[in-house]
Amino acid sequence: MLVNNADRFTPSVRLIECLSAAQKQRLASLSKMRQKNYILSRSLLVHALQQQHPHLSKEWEVVDRSELPPLVLHPSVPHEVSFSISHSGKWLGLVMFDHTVQGDAYLGLDIETIKPTRGLEVTNFFCNDQQLRRLEKIQDEPELRRQITRLWTQKEAYFKANQKGVFNPQLKALSIIDAAEERSLGYLASASLDKESEISIYSNRALSIEINHVAVDQHGEFVTESITTPQWTIKGVELTGS
Repeated sequence: MLVNNADRFTPSVRLIECLSAAQKQRLASLSKMRQKNYILSRSLLVHALQQQHPHLSKEWEVVDRSELPPLVLHPSVPHEVSFSISHSGKWLGLVMFDHTVQGDAYLGLDIETIKPTRGLEVTNFFCNDQQLRRLEKIQDEPELRRQITRLWTQKEAYFKANQKGVFNPQLKALSIIDAAEERSLGYLASASLDKESEISIYSNRALSIEINHVAVDQHGEFVTESITTPQWTIKGVELTGS
Protein backbone atom coordinates (compact mmCIF):
# COMPACT_ATOMS: atom_id res chain seq x y z
CA MET A 1 0.00 0.00 0.00
CA LEU A 2 1.44 3.37 -1.08
CA VAL A 3 0.46 6.89 -0.05
CA ASN A 4 1.59 9.26 -2.80
CA ASN A 5 0.85 12.59 -1.10
CA ALA A 6 2.38 11.91 2.30
CA ASP A 7 4.26 15.23 2.19
CA ARG A 8 0.93 17.10 2.27
CA PHE A 9 -0.45 15.24 5.28
CA THR A 10 -1.42 17.29 8.35
CA PRO A 11 -2.18 15.36 11.58
CA SER A 12 -5.69 15.99 12.89
CA VAL A 13 -6.78 16.08 16.53
CA ARG A 14 -8.86 12.96 15.85
CA LEU A 15 -5.84 10.95 14.70
CA ILE A 16 -3.76 12.09 17.67
CA GLU A 17 -6.52 11.10 20.08
CA CYS A 18 -6.50 7.57 18.60
CA LEU A 19 -2.96 7.05 19.91
CA SER A 20 -2.32 5.24 23.19
CA ALA A 21 -0.94 7.08 26.22
CA ALA A 22 2.52 5.59 25.55
CA GLN A 23 2.39 6.64 21.91
CA LYS A 24 1.36 10.18 22.83
CA GLN A 25 4.29 10.33 25.21
CA ARG A 26 6.67 9.22 22.46
CA LEU A 27 5.05 11.64 20.02
CA ALA A 28 5.84 14.56 22.32
CA SER A 29 9.56 13.68 22.19
CA LEU A 30 9.75 13.84 18.38
CA SER A 31 10.42 16.74 16.04
CA LYS A 32 7.48 18.17 14.07
CA MET A 33 8.43 16.28 10.92
CA ARG A 34 8.91 12.99 12.76
CA GLN A 35 5.61 13.52 14.59
CA LYS A 36 3.88 13.80 11.22
CA ASN A 37 5.51 10.61 9.89
CA TYR A 38 4.83 8.76 13.16
CA ILE A 39 1.10 9.51 13.10
CA LEU A 40 0.72 8.88 9.37
CA SER A 41 2.54 5.53 9.39
CA ARG A 42 0.50 4.21 12.32
CA SER A 43 -2.74 5.48 10.80
CA LEU A 44 -1.90 3.72 7.52
CA LEU A 45 -1.08 0.51 9.40
CA VAL A 46 -4.45 0.50 11.19
CA HIS A 47 -6.21 1.34 7.92
CA ALA A 48 -4.53 -1.61 6.17
CA LEU A 49 -5.47 -3.95 9.02
CA GLN A 50 -9.08 -2.80 8.82
CA GLN A 51 -9.10 -3.41 5.08
CA GLN A 52 -7.60 -6.88 5.45
CA HIS A 53 -9.69 -7.90 8.48
CA PRO A 54 -12.87 -5.78 8.46
CA HIS A 55 -14.56 -7.95 11.09
CA LEU A 56 -11.68 -7.23 13.52
CA SER A 57 -11.39 -3.50 12.86
CA LYS A 58 -11.97 -2.12 16.35
CA GLU A 59 -9.46 -3.92 18.58
CA TRP A 60 -6.03 -3.69 16.95
CA GLU A 61 -3.20 -2.65 19.27
CA VAL A 62 0.08 -1.17 17.98
CA VAL A 63 2.84 -1.40 20.61
CA ASP A 64 6.11 0.50 20.10
CA ARG A 65 9.39 -1.38 20.74
CA SER A 66 12.86 0.08 21.12
CA GLU A 67 15.07 -0.55 18.04
CA LEU A 68 12.42 -2.86 16.53
CA PRO A 69 9.26 -2.42 14.42
CA PRO A 70 6.03 -1.96 16.40
CA LEU A 71 4.24 -5.07 17.60
CA VAL A 72 0.72 -5.46 16.21
CA LEU A 73 -1.71 -7.50 18.29
CA HIS A 74 -5.37 -8.46 18.28
CA PRO A 75 -7.17 -10.64 20.86
CA SER A 76 -8.67 -12.80 18.10
CA VAL A 77 -5.45 -13.28 16.11
CA PRO A 78 -3.09 -15.97 17.49
CA HIS A 79 0.00 -14.73 15.64
CA GLU A 80 1.96 -11.53 15.20
CA VAL A 81 1.19 -9.45 12.12
CA SER A 82 4.31 -8.99 9.99
CA PHE A 83 4.77 -5.72 8.13
CA SER A 84 7.31 -3.12 7.06
CA ILE A 85 6.95 0.65 6.63
CA SER A 86 9.11 3.17 4.79
CA HIS A 87 8.80 6.90 4.11
CA SER A 88 10.72 9.18 1.76
CA GLY A 89 9.67 12.45 0.14
CA LYS A 90 6.04 12.31 -0.93
CA TRP A 91 5.83 8.51 -0.59
CA LEU A 92 4.81 6.41 2.39
CA GLY A 93 4.77 2.66 1.84
CA LEU A 94 3.48 -0.31 3.83
CA VAL A 95 3.81 -4.02 3.05
CA MET A 96 2.23 -6.76 5.17
CA PHE A 97 1.05 -10.34 4.97
CA ASP A 98 -1.09 -12.82 6.83
CA HIS A 99 0.76 -15.73 8.48
CA THR A 100 -2.30 -17.96 8.08
CA VAL A 101 -1.79 -17.76 4.30
CA GLN A 102 1.95 -17.24 3.90
CA GLY A 103 3.34 -19.19 6.85
CA ASP A 104 6.71 -18.12 8.17
CA ALA A 105 7.39 -15.53 5.46
CA TYR A 106 8.98 -12.25 6.48
CA LEU A 107 9.65 -9.09 4.53
CA GLY A 108 11.19 -5.62 4.50
CA LEU A 109 10.43 -2.46 2.54
CA ASP A 110 12.53 0.58 1.71
CA ILE A 111 11.71 3.68 -0.34
CA GLU A 112 14.34 6.30 -1.11
CA THR A 113 14.25 9.62 -2.94
CA ILE A 114 17.09 9.99 -5.45
CA LYS A 115 19.29 12.83 -4.21
CA PRO A 116 21.04 14.99 -6.86
CA THR A 117 24.19 15.02 -4.74
CA ARG A 118 24.37 11.24 -4.33
CA GLY A 119 27.37 10.08 -6.36
CA LEU A 120 30.12 7.49 -6.22
CA GLU A 121 31.69 9.08 -3.14
CA VAL A 122 28.95 7.56 -0.92
CA THR A 123 29.29 4.05 -2.31
CA ASN A 124 32.49 3.20 -0.41
CA PHE A 125 30.32 3.20 2.70
CA PHE A 126 27.99 0.36 1.69
CA CYS A 127 29.22 -1.27 -1.56
CA ASN A 128 31.62 -4.18 -1.95
CA ASP A 129 34.29 -4.27 -4.67
CA GLN A 130 32.09 -6.01 -7.24
CA GLN A 131 29.30 -3.48 -6.77
CA LEU A 132 31.74 -0.58 -6.99
CA ARG A 133 33.14 -1.87 -10.28
CA ARG A 134 29.64 -2.17 -11.76
CA LEU A 135 28.66 1.35 -10.70
CA GLU A 136 31.91 2.87 -11.99
CA LYS A 137 31.00 1.68 -15.51
CA ILE A 138 27.81 3.80 -15.60
CA GLN A 139 28.57 7.01 -17.50
CA ASP A 140 25.14 8.66 -17.33
CA GLU A 141 24.93 10.67 -14.07
CA PRO A 142 21.14 10.44 -13.51
CA GLU A 143 21.22 6.70 -14.15
CA LEU A 144 24.20 6.32 -11.80
CA ARG A 145 22.33 8.09 -8.99
CA ARG A 146 19.28 5.91 -9.64
CA GLN A 147 21.32 2.69 -9.49
CA ILE A 148 23.12 3.80 -6.31
CA THR A 149 19.76 4.60 -4.70
CA ARG A 150 18.25 1.30 -5.81
CA LEU A 151 21.17 -0.67 -4.40
CA TRP A 152 20.76 1.09 -1.07
CA THR A 153 17.02 0.29 -0.98
CA GLN A 154 17.78 -3.36 -1.73
CA LYS A 155 20.21 -3.63 1.16
CA GLU A 156 18.02 -1.78 3.60
CA ALA A 157 14.96 -3.88 2.67
CA TYR A 158 16.95 -7.05 3.42
CA PHE A 159 18.16 -5.89 6.83
CA LYS A 160 14.72 -4.52 7.78
CA ALA A 161 13.18 -7.91 6.95
CA ASN A 162 15.66 -9.57 9.30
CA GLN A 163 15.09 -6.86 11.94
CA LYS A 164 18.72 -5.77 11.85
CA GLY A 165 20.01 -2.21 11.64
CA VAL A 166 21.30 -1.37 8.18
CA PHE A 167 24.41 0.14 9.77
CA ASN A 168 26.15 -3.14 10.59
CA PRO A 169 29.29 -5.07 9.56
CA GLN A 170 27.34 -7.09 6.97
CA LEU A 171 26.35 -4.04 4.92
CA LYS A 172 29.12 -4.42 2.33
CA ALA A 173 28.92 -8.21 2.46
CA LEU A 174 25.38 -8.29 1.05
CA SER A 175 25.55 -9.12 -2.66
CA ILE A 176 22.71 -8.87 -5.15
CA ILE A 177 22.59 -12.00 -7.33
CA ASP A 178 20.24 -13.79 -9.71
CA ALA A 179 17.05 -14.89 -7.96
CA ALA A 180 17.35 -18.34 -9.56
CA GLU A 181 20.65 -19.07 -7.79
CA GLU A 182 20.24 -21.84 -5.20
CA ARG A 183 22.43 -19.97 -2.74
CA SER A 184 20.07 -16.98 -2.71
CA LEU A 185 18.63 -16.24 0.73
CA GLY A 186 15.42 -14.78 -0.67
CA TYR A 187 13.85 -12.47 -3.22
CA LEU A 188 14.26 -8.73 -3.87
CA ALA A 189 11.69 -6.87 -5.95
CA SER A 190 12.83 -3.40 -7.04
CA ALA A 191 11.17 -0.72 -9.16
CA SER A 192 11.07 3.01 -9.88
CA LEU A 193 8.02 4.69 -8.34
CA ASP A 194 8.66 7.77 -10.48
CA LYS A 195 11.68 9.65 -11.82
CA GLU A 196 12.70 10.63 -8.30
CA SER A 197 12.06 7.56 -6.12
CA GLU A 198 13.10 3.90 -5.87
CA ILE A 199 11.41 1.07 -3.97
CA SER A 200 12.63 -2.39 -2.94
CA ILE A 201 10.83 -5.20 -1.11
CA TYR A 202 12.61 -8.24 0.29
CA SER A 203 11.02 -11.54 1.28
CA ASN A 204 12.36 -14.98 2.07
CA ARG A 205 9.54 -16.36 -0.11
CA ALA A 206 8.69 -15.77 -3.77
CA LEU A 207 6.94 -12.43 -4.25
CA SER A 208 3.62 -11.63 -5.92
CA ILE A 209 3.10 -7.93 -5.35
CA GLU A 210 0.07 -5.76 -6.07
CA ILE A 211 0.19 -2.13 -5.00
CA ASN A 212 -2.80 -0.17 -3.72
CA HIS A 213 -2.24 3.55 -4.26
CA VAL A 214 -4.04 5.62 -1.63
CA ALA A 215 -4.21 9.33 -0.88
CA VAL A 216 -4.91 11.17 2.36
CA ASP A 217 -7.91 13.50 2.11
CA GLN A 218 -8.44 16.76 4.03
CA HIS A 219 -9.95 14.84 6.96
CA GLY A 220 -6.98 12.50 7.30
CA GLU A 221 -8.85 9.54 5.79
CA PHE A 222 -7.23 7.16 3.30
CA VAL A 223 -8.86 6.96 -0.13
CA THR A 224 -7.92 4.23 -2.63
CA GLU A 225 -7.00 5.73 -6.00
CA SER A 226 -5.74 2.77 -8.05
CA ILE A 227 -4.23 -0.70 -8.00
CA THR A 228 -1.07 -1.24 -10.02
CA THR A 229 1.66 -3.77 -10.68
CA PRO A 230 4.95 -1.92 -11.37
CA GLN A 231 7.70 -3.26 -13.62
CA TRP A 232 9.52 -5.13 -10.88
CA THR A 233 13.09 -6.35 -11.27
CA ILE A 234 13.44 -9.55 -9.23
CA LYS A 235 16.84 -10.39 -7.75
CA GLY A 236 18.30 -12.66 -5.08
CA VAL A 237 20.65 -11.91 -2.19
CA GLU A 238 23.75 -13.53 -0.77
CA LEU A 239 25.98 -12.70 2.20
CA THR A 240 29.59 -12.93 1.05
CA GLY A 241 32.98 -11.51 1.98
CA SER A 242 33.34 -7.75 1.52
